[in-house]
Amino acid sequence: MKSPFRKNPLAVAEVEIQKFENAIAKIDAKIGLTEREIDRHRAARRAHILSDPEAEIPAETRHGLALAEDLLRSTHEERAEMVSGLEELRHALVAARAKEEREAAAKVDEALADFVDRELAPEVAKAAAALGKACSAYLAKMPEGLAVVESREWSRPRDHARRHADHFSREELLTAIVAESLFAAAPGLFEHQSSVFGRVQTLGRLFDIDKEIPQSRSDGTPPAAIRDPARVLLSDRLRARAAAKRAGAPAGVDAEPAEAPMPEPDQPANVEIFVLKDFAYVENDRGGRALCGRRWSRLVPEPVADAAVEAGLALRTNEAKGQDAFNAEKQYRKNSMSIPESGLGLADCFDLGDVLGLVEDPGEDLAAAE
Repeated sequence: MKSPFRKNPLAVAEVEIQKFENAIAKIDAKIGLTEREIDRHRAARRAHILSDPEAEIPAETRHGLALAEDLLRSTHEERAEMVSGLEELRHALVAARAKEEREAAAKVDEALADFVDRELAPEVAKAAAALGKACSAYLAKMPEGLAVVESREWSRPRDHARRHADHFSREELLTAIVAESLFAAAPGLFEHQSSVFGRVQTLGRLFDIDKEIPQSRSDGTPPAAIRDPARVLLSDRLRARAAAKRAGAPAGVDAEPAEAPMPEPDQPANVEIFVLKDFAYVENDRGGRALCGRRWSRLVPEPVADAAVEAGLALRTNEAKGQDAFNAEKQYRKNSMSIPESGLGLADCFDLGDVLGLVEDPGEDLAAAE
């Protein structure tokens, strides 16, 4: 019968440790017996001396004591060697367990890398190719001067080449269609960010992560697409981390326990309003203002909505009056080319101030408003 421990070094080490522990227990019992034997011989020698100090101690007593003391000394030496061997074995077991754990962790990273290379990358590449084909067909079919969706000046960044255009271009519409489709399929890909237009959702690229990835250029030219991004960003790094774990090196970001995130203050819920008159409110702790233009719907924090409604600047769209006003505006825009005035500035707005209590120093709020 083959040994069940042949393919399991940890089991072998644990069995050997148990043998050492049993042997030490036996030798401790032997030491106890020897010590009692020594005590017996010493008691006999003492009794002999007390009874007749001038008489010779019997050879049997002297010899028995010497043998017992020599046995005790050698037994202690044996025990020390056993304890040393046990400690070495325990250290070896700890090292073997650590190696096994590193191997298991490395295999997890390698399995993730295999998933990226064999499943994720091919599926994403296939979907991207299909998307590219659809986009090319769209651009070939749609005329360059397509004008079906009205735009406004403040719907684009200030440095946008088409900031003053009256309609969104065919490329802008295609971008919106692709973005909406991606968001519907995988909303977690998009990141929420603040902008002058309120809260926006963006899908970002990563630059200058590796020598294989071109750096972004100072002239604003976008970097070329990363070749094999799944491999560069994920699978290569996962395999390198697996090799580092096997070698016992610190495992990168996993080597240090993550710090507990600081609890964020409770944020008020956002509610939708229909803006009747241009107004502004403080949206950050530096006193920066968010501008809300009339005849547009906006998502704003509930305290801002309450203040705007109370001041007669807006209506809630979840109430009858607000919904009626919003529907009337939508119907008006279907029948008219007119859109709300663009180029809204703080001077054009009624300033609600720091409704949310974000600015600690009121002086900063006043300075920001100026």
